[in-house]
Amino acid sequence: MENKEFESLAIILDIKEYNNFSLVKVLMPNGINFLYAKGLYKVESKNKRNLPILGLSNLEIIKSKKINNNNTLKKASLISYFPNSEMLQEIYDTVLFFLSRLNNVKLEDFFENYQLFLKNVLDKPKHSFCFFLLNILKVLGLQPIFLHCCECSNKDNIIDFEFYKGGFLCSEHSNNNKDVILLKTLYWLNKNFEYFLNNTDENWVILIIKMMLDYLKN
Repeated sequence: MENKEFESLAIILDIKEYNNFSLVKVLMPNGINFLYAKGLYKVESKNKRNLPILGLSNLEIIKSKKINNNNTLKKASLISYFPNSEMLQEIYDTVLFFLSRLNNVKLEDFFENYQLFLKNVLDKPKHSFCFFLLNILKVLGLQPIFLHCCECSNKDNIIDFEFYKGGFLCSEHSNNNKDVILLKTLYWLNKNFEYFLNNTDENWVILIIKMMLDYLKN
């Protein structure tokens, strides 16, 4: 017999209240889903506080008996949440914008990195947001090449980096000499998040964020 219940990690994107129920929009490993939920706005609701927008939760879900109907949320357990801070409002809005558009993409490895983002965004907002954007590029199939020149695979004489060209560029394929600190910051962003978080300058991180946002918007 087919299992009628299952569990899944999910990022909470939106909750809409109707007369007798709520509809919860979530991002799960298989994409965006809408879950039917009863009683979320009751004072005694245990699920409501475990469903903050942009929070990462573990959900117990009851499968719908009808193919085209929404599954039902049974229980939510909060794993991590987006901090409530006015200083993070712009990051909050941008993260929600991109997550709400992730559908029909592979997200199996995304949730672990998203949890790292949530863990660090309050103390290191720019670095964490930069890391989030890199992971958006990855799930969209737009990850640049960080290991060698994207044109010829040369690992020597790397002088440039452009997202729209595909990553690092050597002196044979670019005349634009980027600052070596910027190139090292990009390298560590992809190589080791903990090192990137603690050993790179925020001013360069802000520049990389701008580069990624321009690339994503275009």
